[in-house]
Amino acid sequence: MEKDNSSIGKVALKYGAIIAAALMLLSLVAYVSNLSGNRFLGWLENIIIIGGLVWAMMNFRDKHRGGYMEFGQGVSLGTLVSLFGGSLTSLYSFIFLKYIDPSALDGLKDASMERVMQGGYSDAELEMMDSIFQFVYTPGMMLIGGILGAILGGVIISLILAAIIKKPKSLFEEATQE
Repeated sequence: MEKDNSSIGKVALKYGAIIAAALMLLSLVAYVSNLSGNRFLGWLENIIIIGGLVWAMMNFRDKHRGGYMEFGQGVSLGTLVSLFGGSLTSLYSFIFLKYIDPSALDGLKDASMERVMQGGYSDAELEMMDSIFQFVYTPGMMLIGGILGAILGGVIISLILAAIIKKPKSLFEEATQE
């Protein structure tokens, strides 16, 4: 296998952009088809993210590191892919919610409030939840939450995937290469 010394950052940028583009396209299709909030699309988003991270790690291991990847490299790569992809997707969502369809946030707020109202809370608690939703469901907070959520989710998924996909060099292979 050929070894290409591309940096983790370059590979992460490439796959983060690919994952973000796929998620943005899915979001656009859901919006045009009036399928926003569909559970199947939520699962499809997760499949795209996990599949993209697997693809990034396997490509990095096989094409950029001669068939080998340490656990830490996989976690770093997956976290950076998630950071870049999450930042791009969150920026898209910010622009969409701020300029294209600001009313979409009202739908999210209303759906959240309906779920809370079914919980048997007092009027004071419902008012407090409503004020929290007014603060949280803004384009800016959605941008920040999206990036932080992508990083946290990316770290967790990357820990699992890197443990599966890693292929460290054996002591014998390291000794023969020196």
